[in-house]
Amino acid sequence: MTSVVVHALWTGLALSIYLSLSFWAIALFNLEVWLRDFPPDIQEAWGPQSDAARRQKWILGVPVLGLALAGLVWSTIRVDAAAGGLGFVPAFLHTFIALSVFNLVDLLILDWLIFVKIRPRVLVLPGTDGMPGYGDYRFHWNAFVIGTAGIGVLSVMVGIVFTLL
Repeated sequence: MTSVVVHALWTGLALSIYLSLSFWAIALFNLEVWLRDFPPDIQEAWGPQSDAARRQKWILGVPVLGLALAGLVWSTIRVDAAAGGLGFVPAFLHTFIALSVFNLVDLLILDWLIFVKIRPRVLVLPGTDGMPGYGDYRFHWNAFVIGTAGIGVLSVMVGIVFTLL
């Protein structure tokens, strides 16, 4: 079981680096792509997301998330092969830990440290500078909690799949 946890931590670190760099690349390309991930007051001040940004989110986001998911599946299959079959609990734990590492990195580094505390100009939508939402730690905490619940559900599904295989 220890090797499953260690492998999951390394997988989570790799996912964190990949997804964080992808986030930055997309933000530099067009920050509006992430509009729905901003606090409500900023979304309201900005107005509706443009059709171009909506399309770009799909065009850029789906391949990024698809590759992350493929990496997670590949990692779980490797652990499964090394262990001679995982079963529900190890497959669940591997998935839950790996995704939770990213969720925690997202909260602590991307959201609270960079977005809220440092707040680089590249992450401020034009015309929204100084809005209270940029300093809203609770907004990001709530997203973290919702993400954790989603990770739990996804991890149960992965556990079931690896139990049935």
